[in-house]
Amino acid sequence: MSPRSQLAALALVVLLVTAGCTTTTQPTPSPAQEISPTETPTEAPETPETGSAERATTSERDQTTATETTAPTPTVTETPTQTTTETRPESPTESATPTDTPTDSDTTTPEPTETENTATEQNSVTIEGSLPVDADTVFRRVETLMGESVEEPRVVVERGPFSVPNRVADRTVPQVFGLTGWEAKNTTHGITRAGGRLVQLFPGNASEMSIEPVLAHEYAHVIQFRSALPLIELQRDAETTDERIVAGALIEGGAVYVADEYIATHMPEEPSQLSVLAEQYRRATPGYRFFRSRYYFGAQYLHDRLDSPRNLSDAYHNPPESTEALIHNGSVDPEPDLTVNLNTSDSWNRALFQNRNWNDTMGELLVRNVLRSELNRSRAAAGAEGWGTDRLFAVSNGSRNAIAWGLRWDTPDDAAEFADAFGAYRERQGPTTPYAYRLKRLGSETTVVIAGPPDVLGAMTVSGSNATATVTIAG
Repeated sequence: MSPRSQLAALALVVLLVTAGCTTTTQPTPSPAQEISPTETPTEAPETPETGSAERATTSERDQTTATETTAPTPTVTETPTQTTTETRPESPTESATPTDTPTDSDTTTPEPTETENTATEQNSVTIEGSLPVDADTVFRRVETLMGESVEEPRVVVERGPFSVPNRVADRTVPQVFGLTGWEAKNTTHGITRAGGRLVQLFPGNASEMSIEPVLAHEYAHVIQFRSALPLIELQRDAETTDERIVAGALIEGGAVYVADEYIATHMPEEPSQLSVLAEQYRRATPGYRFFRSRYYFGAQYLHDRLDSPRNLSDAYHNPPESTEALIHNGSVDPEPDLTVNLNTSDSWNRALFQNRNWNDTMGELLVRNVLRSELNRSRAAAGAEGWGTDRLFAVSNGSRNAIAWGLRWDTPDDAAEFADAFGAYRERQGPTTPYAYRLKRLGSETTVVIAGPPDVLGAMTVSGSNATATVTIAG
């Protein structure tokens, strides 16, 4: 990978979502200027609005873990953990998991125990509020599946509305490429906070059968954060957007994988979270799909590689190096060379979100999400496949933003396929889109995408070769 100097490489614009949990199942939420996060690093998610139930203490809420994640569950739980991390966390950040739930079915579940709105203890798990499921039994089952024994969390049942913090709409890259817009549904959501010591559950109007898988998902996060799994190292070592998405995908995907094993063992008539995620991903709005993509591809990767939740540490100790490896189950070509130089006048500044999107690498999953916002699934996947590397710069001048994104492909055919797909993406942009886009081929394997308001785009020039690209913004 080329040096990360300020004026070094042109990067693909990607938004990083914090590793946290928000899991939603069917149906897909409608667009809105809000998102988690995907994702869920370390920017911890903001605290969602909650109802009148007893709140967690300030000290607990402040100790957010480096993940905000969203994970689908048939009882869905995706954490609004979008996962973004800039300041390196000492401990993993919170993971929020809103979850929609699929159709209810009659399955045998533990005898529910309802508790009043006062803090009480059910066996070992402290419950504040009331739940129609046995929270302690669910926790013990998840411990058994993961082969771990950790201190029980406090579970706070929130009866107010759930809202996912805005994690995408204020960022240059998702704004420019339209990866914004979704809202949480009034169904079951969960958030794991304070390094696994606190779980907030937002049951909404969901049934017992929908709540139980969400709770199992959140308990998986509790054990992730409180056991010897190397989550801190996984997030701390992630320097690029692409690497941070991988970290979030393994954390959220791990919770989905554990929840699916729970469902298969204790609720076999219920759909798996992975199957629910696949459907959500297929028909979601662009912003929500981007958010959910970490959950979906992370869970798919772990389902393909593991035979037991007890082996999660294997994936965390040997993570995929990129979202390309995540998508293709570890099979990738060596990364080619690419250096991008950006020349601007003093009137242009870095458009930063905690120092990201400057000589950043966005990755194949971001490319796929950008194309998928306008194209069908197969064409978007084909257009992103063959990604070799990328560099992205985001700059601003007052209220105007511009993007310079250089991508080098594995072969000339891959570069041509992306160029064709991006051309179709550009043609399908609506008349109200405030940004214009242009793509230039350099050599046989490199493409450079520039984006910004029409007057800014007219002042941008691109030159270079396969290994080196230069973008200049005049004025």
